[in-house]
Amino acid sequence: CTSPLTFANQSNQCPSPVLISVSPSSGPFGGGTRLTITGTDLGVTVGNIVNVTVGGVNCSVQSDGYIAGAQFVCVTGNCSNCLIGGTPLNLPILVYSFGSLAPSQSTLTYTYVNPSISSVFPKSGPMAGGTNVTIGGMFLNVGNGVKRVLLNGTMCVILQSSLTQVTCTSSAQNVIGVGVVTVYIDN
Repeated sequence: CTSPLTFANQSNQCPSPVLISVSPSSGPFGGGTRLTITGTDLGVTVGNIVNVTVGGVNCSVQSDGYIAGAQFVCVTGNCSNCLIGGTPLNLPILVYSFGSLAPSQSTLTYTYVNPSISSVFPKSGPMAGGTNVTIGGMFLNVGNGVKRVLLNGTMCVILQSSLTQVTCTSSAQNVIGVGVVTVYIDN
């Protein structure tokens, strides 16, 4: 409804939300991706959005980013079983709002994917840092993108990222030897 006192057909029922866009449209299985969803009939306050699910998984509505009736933000939950036979699924987004009897009407979907690292080049560099490191893989820039990269627990300053590659500059290391490369996406 557009106001607390206006109901469709004067029947004390609000129209179901209509979803227009979702951004981003994919993110990691672990969740933590902030989705911005736009549409119509999205309530007069953020509290009017009762429940949001992505493929049956809760998407936690946030108080920031809300524009009355037109936009809200939610954070995706973990969906470790949203992959069938190794193939990501396009999952429906449903929004339930206060006063409406049915969920949102939309063909919008969201896809949970499994980011992976397949290569690191170069394999070594000076302990002083300053080496540009290229990390190759799949789905490395999904969701809201790469948030940070650690080389053996030490920050690697991100220079650029894409779906299949992240380039960063190494920081000084305290230990000689083989280390672990960790790429954080969203959360």
